[in-house]
Amino acid sequence: MVRYVELHAGHARSLAVLDNGSAWAWGNVGRIGLPVEADNPLAAICGSGPQEVGHHRFAQPVAQRLNTGDTGVALSCLIDAAHELMAIGPGGGVTRIEPLASITDGAPIHLVEGLQGRFTQVCANESASYALDEHGRVWSWGHHHQGQLGRICDGSLDQPPGVVQGLPAIAELAAGQNHVLARTRSGQVWAWGANAAGQLGQGHLESSSRPVRVSSLNVRVRAIAAGETHSLAIDDRGRLHAWGSNHCGQLGPLKATDAPAWSGRPLRVELPFPVAQVGAGRHYTVALAGGGEIYTWGWNGLGQLGTESAATGPGPHRIKALKGIERISVGPTHVLALNDRGLHAWGDNRHSACGLLPRQATVSQPHLIRT
Repeated sequence: MVRYVELHAGHARSLAVLDNGSAWAWGNVGRIGLPVEADNPLAAICGSGPQEVGHHRFAQPVAQRLNTGDTGVALSCLIDAAHELMAIGPGGGVTRIEPLASITDGAPIHLVEGLQGRFTQVCANESASYALDEHGRVWSWGHHHQGQLGRICDGSLDQPPGVVQGLPAIAELAAGQNHVLARTRSGQVWAWGANAAGQLGQGHLESSSRPVRVSSLNVRVRAIAAGETHSLAIDDRGRLHAWGSNHCGQLGPLKATDAPAWSGRPLRVELPFPVAQVGAGRHYTVALAGGGEIYTWGWNGLGQLGTESAATGPGPHRIKALKGIERISVGPTHVLALNDRGLHAWGDNRHSACGLLPRQATVSQPHLIRT
């Protein structure tokens, strides 16, 4: 039986890596060049020809295998940015799958130039990309207009890869819209980039082009997540801490009687369960409890909380239809969750990221993906 190794809820599409090394995508797959045969009944909405236009041009509800060439047999990490897909191959090198590449042109991949060494994680936001090497160094490239590269640059656009200086050895990265979190091997959290909502955790709203430690987070952190403008950390006791924007209740239930619209300092999220995994999207949060239950809170405009009600708020709301969840992946506006029944999706389906035809724009209840 083939099993999922990696899940990635990306920008308007979903990605998965199986244990046989194959990579699959559904949703807005036209940007990564998957063809649809002319006699396919889905061709009317799924074609990826350069002359085609229309709202549903790239909608593809059926999982399609990516043409990743030689890297496809040993992908260890796969991530989706706004306009590209990157993967770490068997040699630890970061490769990029070009947007709108044609499968007839051969494997649409190439190594990202300027990176040196073997890499263990890649992540990206809408304007920049990041890679973590085996020595715990962070590399960044892309745009720098809000300090999101975390280093001194000659300009603000299209900067080549470079090492982010001033950081201890890093174990994990998380990228928000234009801010980045880095968890050190000793359990500290550092941050840089945009800070208009206090998402850097410094107690103010000034952005930073250099990494700064979230010093008021006086716990040992074992996992981090970054939403569009809010930040999350799980400590070694399974307690959740949150900071940044909170205008939709995305920080969750807090001790404060009057929840603030934003917090520049980490706040304890009051949950009756230890958190095993957490993810954040566009003004909402998804938490996986130790027993395999999923809880959600924040903005629910596209069904991403997985509840029938469209109510927005700090919750938490339990998704009762899902049990025994092993892993989650939270995208900007949709969610993936895996259990022994298979892979489930809900939220924004305007481009079929939840595996249904786009005429159902939102999926408020978990949908079982057919592969």
